[in-house]
Amino acid sequence: MLDFGTASGDITPDIDGVGMMGWGRHENTVHAVATPLKARAFIFRNPENEQKIAYVVAEITFITISIKQGVIEKLTKEYPDLGFSDDNVMLNATHTHSVPGGFSHYMMYNLTIPGYSDEVCQTYINGIVDSIVKASLS
Repeated sequence: MLDFGTASGDITPDIDGVGMMGWGRHENTVHAVATPLKARAFIFRNPENEQKIAYVVAEITFITISIKQGVIEKLTKEYPDLGFSDDNVMLNATHTHSVPGGFSHYMMYNLTIPGYSDEVCQTYINGIVDSIVKASLS
């Protein structure tokens, strides 16, 4: 039998004027928050060998390498005792186009945003990590 924990974290970037991800149109920009965005974490742990997995579903368009790397870096630096790494953290997205974009290091994904937004990327990373940390403690 597995032990598990669940929690959610807020990943809502409240940044006026940032482009909406996936629309492909410069005029589709964020002007207010209609609905807060969440990251929902599920932690599964095998009590026999203490192995665990974090599975997170974020309400964003997709998971980028910049998001995954940022989450792993923050977890290993700030929460090393939790034991999470690239090997046991799985990130997934709901695939919505109603979120701020600019969270990829690849130019093609940022052409219509316009550009990379560290504030958006860090907001997503921080909320995902927050959900993992809270789920680990539940």
